[in-house]
Amino acid sequence: MKGRQEEEPTRLTAKSEIEVLKTANNDPIIKYFGYYWDEMKICIILEYADKGSMEKFVLDDGQPMEEYNAWGCVSHISSALACLPAMKPRSILHRDLKPDNILGATVWCQSENGYRISWKLADFEIAKLLTKGMQQAYC
Repeated sequence: MKGRQEEEPTRLTAKSEIEVLKTANNDPIIKYFGYYWDEMKICIILEYADKGSMEKFVLDDGQPMEEYNAWGCVSHISSALACLPAMKPRSILHRDLKPDNILGATVWCQSENGYRISWKLADFEIAKLLTKGMQQAYC
């Protein structure tokens, strides 16, 4: 019985994260494709982020980031954060913004005629879907 009680909060958290990810369908946010059950675990299928987390990228690279790339990172993160309050039908409050929750994916950039890293906001485990009343209380 104890194992079942410990599992329930995890299940509720995963279901909550899935609901947020379904709502957050925007380019600077990691894409959600679905989920499935593997024995007693829920597995969420997300866009592949081949560069890993921003934290890992910065610590492992060992090279100073060029200013152009740093501004690109800031732009991607800002875009993600700007779209969260405008989500329909309900706004999203992330509540866990940190380099470990920003993932890099290599994408083709037509305007630059080459590949670049697109930084995407991820890990909506403790995010909140806000009603209008809740949104006004947070502002």
